[in-house]
Order: sequence, then C-alpha cells, then structure tokens
Amino acid sequence: MTLINVQQLIFILSKTGSNLDKNNIIFTIKKLIKEFWDKFEYLFHEPQKTGRPKTYSKKELLGLAIACHEREIRTCIKIEKAVKNNDESLNYILNNKKPSKSTISKFKNEIELLISEFFYFTVKKG
Repeated sequence: MTLINVQQLIFILSKTGSNLDKNNIIFTIKKLIKEFWDKFEYLFHEPQKTGRPKTYSKKELLGLAIACHEREIRTCIKIEKAVKNNDESLNYILNNKKPSKSTISKFKNEIELLISEFFYFTVKKG
C-alpha cells in the first residue's frame, strides 16, 4: 500500500473587481448608477408584494443593462451568455449573481422608463 501525499491548496478569494484595470468603464458605470440612485431614489421604489422577495435589485439589473449596452450586447439571450461566461466586470456590477434571460427580459420590459431616465441623466451630466 502506497501513501499518497496530498497537498492542500489555499485559495484566497479576491474581492470582485480587484483584477480589473482601474480605468475600466465598469467603475464609471457603477459610480453613475450610485449618483442616479442618490438623486432619483423614488424611481427605484418597489411596491410591497406578498410572496418571495426579489433576488436582484434594480440597481444591479440597471448596471447590467447599461454595461451590456456599452458592449453592444442587446438581446436577453446574449446578455445571459455574457453573465454566465464569468466576466469579472459583469460579476462586479451584479455582485456575483447570475440572472436568467427571463429575469433580464422582465426587467427590461418593466423598467424602460428607468433605463431612459438613466441615459438622460448621463447625457445631462456630461
């Protein structure tokens, strides 16, 4: 009988976004969404509903929509594929969550006003 020496590996999990270049557009997007949230928090208000609480905040899904729009990824299926490819910048925006295409589609259909208001806010700020 042979003894096998198995070494234990120590994995150090880094904070999401720490491997990104500091000039990455994703940091600007997150900052703009925070400013937009601070100024127009009433647009993000969710009515109280009974049942299971929502897993994804509107800020996260808005960030995903804006980041994918910047990359010219428009369809829900392509957005879902980009998220599932473990892109670190999208993980940073979504806080390591992985929404399905139906969640993305529902958000895009329900919150078109929020997305257009964010673009208006960005153009006005520029």
